[in-house]
Amino acid sequence: MSHPHSLLIFGATGRVGGAIVFTLRQQYPTLPITALVRNRTRGERLRGVVFKRGGQRASLTRSELGIIIVNGDLENLGLVVDLVSSADIVVNAAVSESVSLAQAILLGLNNRRKNSREPILLHISRTVLGLHHEEPRSLQLNTRAYDDVDTAEWMAKPPATTSHLVDNEIIQAACPSSFQAYIVAPTIVLGRAHTPLPQRSHQIIRLVERALREKRLVFPGDGTNAGNGVHVQDVVKLCCGLLDNAMSPGHEPPPENPQFFFATSVEFLWSDIAAKIASKLYDRGLIESDRVYSVPLGRVPELCEYSRHARIVALKSRNLQLQPTSNINVLDLIDADLDALLESYGLSVISD
Repeated sequence: MSHPHSLLIFGATGRVGGAIVFTLRQQYPTLPITALVRNRTRGERLRGVVFKRGGQRASLTRSELGIIIVNGDLENLGLVVDLVSSADIVVNAAVSESVSLAQAILLGLNNRRKNSREPILLHISRTVLGLHHEEPRSLQLNTRAYDDVDTAEWMAKPPATTSHLVDNEIIQAACPSSFQAYIVAPTIVLGRAHTPLPQRSHQIIRLVERALREKRLVFPGDGTNAGNGVHVQDVVKLCCGLLDNAMSPGHEPPPENPQFFFATSVEFLWSDIAAKIASKLYDRGLIESDRVYSVPLGRVPELCEYSRHARIVALKSRNLQLQPTSNINVLDLIDADLDALLESYGLSVISD
């Protein structure tokens, strides 16, 4: 029997998107899934028997998971509109900071609404990574937390990232008669996902790459700012749980549209993370000292995201019993993420 919904996903070869695909395929073996894949090499992990589609815009393949693979680029906005216009459910786990991509997705959703049922959008946002408290800068001083129930204060702040602008585009476009929208905003995503696809952490990549270039680890400020983390599988559980509810027979869309969810479970100090990375890189002979070098914030603008300070609390997921449950040790997960990142650089062997 065919499934009553069809799903389109952007970011199927990424850590979060890939885990969402594999989880949904296990839960819904007959759900028609289409994935737009730019990287042909990574797409090979999903690829099986190839078949052609007419036209020059994209080639399609049937993956081993029964997923239709579209080889194309998210910058091809016409292709994005066409694909979204044919999907009941759209998951954007790829790019959260492109306003033009968001507008193309919204146009496609409106097209789908005119020709079929009310479509569903699940958008993975980086907005939470831009939230910042000026003072105090320590967990011990009980900084008031941002949450996903009382959103008025932080939503009103000037956008610190383009993700905030994209979220606002979705919020303004999602009215009860157009499409259902779920925005999931994870904090620092840690750990290994349940997917055979190659994985590497994008959360520490700038710190590590600069350290490898300079042969020392530099950090903006003194590292006493607080960070928040969540295991990747808890993000996937929340995303798939929301989609499962939305696809359930007789599901009544919530009056609030879009629904905004934080995904977070643990707090840490960035000084501890920086020290862990410096120690490991030094032990492997990749940098010249295990010391963390503090530099003024303005000296390293590409590392500014690591200087932000905020406490984040996820409240809405608790009401749906989709709250994070992983008992995570941040330093252990950073250790594993760093191993995977170095392996992707061909640096997995300790130097003599």
